[in-house]
Amino acid sequence: PAVLVKALQMIERQERADEGARRDSVQRQGGEVQVRGWYATAILTIKEYMSEKFEFSVGSRAQEAPLDIQLLISEHEKLVDELTIVKDLVEPCFPPRYHIFDVFAETYHALTVELVQKILDAYASSLSTKDIIDIVNWIRDYHSQLDSLAAEVSPILTDDLDRLLQGYNFQTETMMRNWSSRILEEDLKMQPESGPDGRLYTIAPIDLFKMVGQQFEVVDVLGLERSTYTLAMTVYNVLDDYRAGVE
Repeated sequence: PAVLVKALQMIERQERADEGARRDSVQRQGGEVQVRGWYATAILTIKEYMSEKFEFSVGSRAQEAPLDIQLLISEHEKLVDELTIVKDLVEPCFPPRYHIFDVFAETYHALTVELVQKILDAYASSLSTKDIIDIVNWIRDYHSQLDSLAAEVSPILTDDLDRLLQGYNFQTETMMRNWSSRILEEDLKMQPESGPDGRLYTIAPIDLFKMVGQQFEVVDVLGLERSTYTLAMTVYNVLDDYRAGVE
């Protein structure tokens, strides 16, 4: 911190000298003004450092095949944890007008938005259900951490999960239809069993509703009303097809 403060003091002295040169130029009504612009250079250097670190630690992970979502999330969380250090230790070293915490938060957020966009462009239709849930929880936890630090950023990633959820909804519907078809196909080959009360039954409906229950448990993890509604409509259609197959 001591070295950082000394460097900032030098920048501030140069900024005051630059401002004095500008005032002198105005009083002289023109003339070339030579300023060093160390403040702008310092902010630009910080942003370049952040971009390089983000790309090395996280961005490059999105280019790897196969995509390791858990590793990518873990590396991103380490970077976001730095915001707490910036808030507690770095920001007090900087003059208030630098808004250095905002610089870090906004820069990392812009890079995170770009990262999520790249993941969706490349993998939205092929992500596993687990990966999709992990990404949703990651984005939600990320914004919760920003909120706890009073960081104001835009856009809010949790407000635009449609593309990600479209992939999840498509996979879920495809899987349920395949399972339903296989369950019915196997059920029709087997003889019904007799219960204690003498009634005949088959195992297919039991397995089918177990599958339905499991999917609602999964979608409940997402905590999104639209996902629950979409799943309910999917289940309705799958059960309707199953009923038609039995008849």
